Amino acid sequence: MYVQNLRGVFAQMVQRCCAMLGVNGERMPKEEEYELMLNFALDFWYNYRIEEIELAVKTNLACKFENQVPFHGYFNIDFISKVLKEYDGYKRKIMLEIQRKKASETPKTFSDTPDYIINEKLYDGLIDYVKTQKAIPQFWDWWRVYDHMNEKGILAHLTIEWKRNLWEQVKSDLAKVKTQTKLEAQSVKEIRDAELIGQDDEIKRECIRRTVYMIIEPYLENQ
Repeated sequence: MYVQNLRGVFAQMVQRCCAMLGVNGERMPKEEEYELMLNFALDFWYNYRIEEIELAVKTNLACKFENQVPFHGYFNIDFISKVLKEYDGYKRKIMLEIQRKKASETPKTFSDTPDYIINEKLYDGLIDYVKTQKAIPQFWDWWRVYDHMNEKGILAHLTIEWKRNLWEQVKSDLAKVKTQTKLEAQSVKEIRDAELIGQDDEIKRECIRRTVYMIIEPYLENQ
């Protein structure tokens, strides 16, 4: 966790959690307990944003974890550690569901099928998806669809200047995302991850996605 006025922000989070859990009076953490929890957090919970710790407590309170962590009246390191452990499992489950959804939206292909056939099937599948679902999927093999469009001359009207302008626009957009992500980062890991935004490979992928999107967008308007 990496925030300005860390002690103050952490203490406010603890107080909000205690309010949610009904902790007050003598059972509220003492000043030395705040310091102990903060030091423990810096050593062992550094991958979590402060908001995430609070979210984990809320999620546990809402009984969304597979194993709800019982609260015995004291908001302490032991309770938070157990809640974060359950929160990790809950996050993995959510990510798995997202991956399954992604897989369900991505057409199946076979490695022994020639590339040009795979590319054509992906292109036809994308057009069919857009027409039937009246939406553009969040996940698709944009690169292969782009290759098919290129091979069939669908992109022949795009000039070098247009492609250069698109590259610069995407580069500028990702630079803004990078700056904003770094400003909002609350852990060293998030800062490191933000530094990876906007590299050439990502710019190229996004240019391809936007190009494909532009070509298939009229199919939405024709519904």
